Amino acid sequence: MKQFAIQKSLIILTILLINIYQIQCVQQEQSKWAVCVINIICYFNIQIQNTIF
Repeated sequence: MKQFAIQKSLIILTILLINIYQIQCVQQEQSKWAVCVINIICYFNIQIQNTIF
């Protein structure tokens, strides 16, 4: 159950953070979108590793 709660909270956190990043990316040039996506992926990899370990 604890594992499920962690996964659920990570999903909610992921959705919130992607929304924040999207707002920032839209305000910038469209050409920077790919960089924003890479930053999101890298950020979540770090966050998930920090949560699990």
